[in-house]
Amino acid sequence: MTLYYLIYPIYAQYIKLCNRQEECYEDTYCNYLSSCVDCNRITPTKCDALNDDCCSNEFLKQCHDNPHMCNNIITKTSNIGYGFLTTFIMFTISYLICGSYYNKYAKRKEGFEILPNYNFWCNLKGLVKDGISFSLNYLK
Repeated sequence: MTLYYLIYPIYAQYIKLCNRQEECYEDTYCNYLSSCVDCNRITPTKCDALNDDCCSNEFLKQCHDNPHMCNNIITKTSNIGYGFLTTFIMFTISYLICGSYYNKYAKRKEGFEILPNYNFWCNLKGLVKDGISFSLNYLK
């Protein structure tokens, strides 16, 4: 047992070599020198991970509390949301403008009736109320 305590400090200082993030133990990561180092070395502005992948899923599995600012992940996910939102808004505006133009000049309507599908939008509240009451009666 005494031999174990004499040799243990050598093993504790052993630096494991790696080629991928998964080859390191949890709470350590593979740095640019291909050695596993502690995740505490990461700062919000500095991360020396292998292949500069400080924000990849493999890296985040190793270092759960990653203080590094991962702007590229936020941008990728939010671009999809912004693209959908922009498309929806542009479609809605086009629908209102084209429908109103058609109702005003082709059908000669005036006031609120120039809005496209005016009767549907006026009846929507009642249709929703009927749908909810039907669903509640069906569940009883």
